[in-house]
Amino acid sequence: MDRLGMTWEKRRTDIQRRFEKIVDRYDVANTFLSLGLDDGWRRLAVREGVRAAEKRSGVPFPEEGLWLDLASGTGAMARILTRFNISRVLRLDLSPVLLQDRYRMRGAPSGMRVAAETHRIPLPANSVSGALMGFATRHIPSLDEYIGEVARVLAPGAVFVLLDMDMGRGPLWGPVYRFYFRHILPMMAALLTRNGETYRWMVRTVEEGPKPETIVPVLASAGFQNIDLRYPSGGAAYLIIALR
Repeated sequence: MDRLGMTWEKRRTDIQRRFEKIVDRYDVANTFLSLGLDDGWRRLAVREGVRAAEKRSGVPFPEEGLWLDLASGTGAMARILTRFNISRVLRLDLSPVLLQDRYRMRGAPSGMRVAAETHRIPLPANSVSGALMGFATRHIPSLDEYIGEVARVLAPGAVFVLLDMDMGRGPLWGPVYRFYFRHILPMMAALLTRNGETYRWMVRTVEEGPKPETIVPVLASAGFQNIDLRYPSGGAAYLIIALR
């Protein structure tokens, strides 16, 4: 059983079903989910991940190694990776439907992709130069298993970036974001996707998912170094950058 009291097999099916049900409006609705900030957060995540990798290696990009876009969905993060001259991007997602070309975001790479679970990555050890996961850490079944698996496939010195939603930090932004998430967002999502229940579920996953302060020690235990935790946009999101 996972932290929500469900077997992973049942939860995996539920997650896949929910995302596939809204896939045709997925990207538009995500913009509303984040108050229009999601793409800026992705650019920040990739830029700072690339900067950390360049600083560690002492070699400027372009990067010829393989990068992983974990929980890729329609390829929003992979699209930004290609803008930073990262040519070899493997898109991995639980759902084969979301990886289909007809749902691929314009500008996202159309080549390498695989339907797989993030804690069972079908790659050999030490084979990846960088890995990113955007807006999906809260859906994984086990932090230890997931982070350990990413550590396995990353080469020494490789960068790992996690980006996900948070509920706001401090006396100002915390109440503002919580009100938006709990009351405004489900109504807007229902108009956009005709599936407000799924977005109410998404809000619950943000509230109930692992907090960044609990992720940092798991990364350290798995051997990651130079762990940098940030809270962009008043804590509406969190960004963690770590080196293998």
